[in-house]
Amino acid sequence: DEAVAMYSIGIALDLRNHVLYSNRSAAHAHMRRFGKAKDNAAECVEISPDWWKGYVRLGQAVEMVDGAAAAFDVYMRGLRVSPGNPK
Repeated sequence: DEAVAMYSIGIALDLRNHVLYSNRSAAHAHMRRFGKAKDNAAECVEISPDWWKGYVRLGQAVEMVDGAAAAFDVYMRGLRVSPGNPK
């Protein structure tokens, strides 16, 4: 909860910082709050749609909330954005 609180403070100071949303998503996922992880990852992707890591975070959260087929679609979107990325 401390990490989420710190990322939330950072987000309050910079609402357009996609990395903070990504990291808060990971913190929520670590605590098995997958709905919140999904929401934060979706915000990350909305702010920075060309950043591959946002799609990784979103795919992970979507898999836990909506299943593997939905996550596959997210990962494919990420690959279209960053086709040469080996990750």
